[in-house]
Amino acid sequence: METPILRKPVEDRYSIGHKFWTDHTGDPSYEWAYKTFDGHHPGSDFYMPEGSLVLAAFPGVVVRRDWHTGMGNVLGIRNGNIVAIYGHLTGFTVGLGMVVSAGEKVAESGNTGKATMSGRPHLHFELRNITKPTLKEMVFGPEFGKPIMCWKDAYTYVVNNANTAKTWRLLALRYLGDKERWKEIKKTNHKLGIEKETHTLPDGVEVVIPNYK
Repeated sequence: METPILRKPVEDRYSIGHKFWTDHTGDPSYEWAYKTFDGHHPGSDFYMPEGSLVLAAFPGVVVRRDWHTGMGNVLGIRNGNIVAIYGHLTGFTVGLGMVVSAGEKVAESGNTGKATMSGRPHLHFELRNITKPTLKEMVFGPEFGKPIMCWKDAYTYVVNNANTAKTWRLLALRYLGDKERWKEIKKTNHKLGIEKETHTLPDGVEVVIPNYK
């Protein structure tokens, strides 16, 4: 695959109202939300009416569609080692495991979760380089209209079972949005000799995560 070009996740008439890495150190209204990021805003907020179109910023596969206390309804789309997060949504138009094109409608903006901290409905858009070891290091600012320079088509994940036992099925759900696609990840890592989809992968083993197809 070619390096994806990052496009705006909204219609051109909307612009960023709350910029990436804005410093809110010492502001008690934001302290709980941005503690992980040392008081900084980890995304870019587009102020827009509820129900506005939310568009895929690049082609990819839907790997997250759930509820988060802070971000409300959240959608995650992965391409290689990059995941785009869309927060405070009012509704989804795509499901887990679906492959989407750049510019395709994937959701509708809203005011769910703790969006009311800003006092107005908005889309929280966040980019994560999931090869990084911590969430604070993962997030990075968008450069719309340009290639995502830190993108990798495939990358290596080092197994860590501290919180959840990692299996082929779990990795398929996390990175392809569909646990039934576990054979694709197993095939890429056939040299490990682990056949059963529910077998817990050993800690420290390096697993190559292929891109979506």
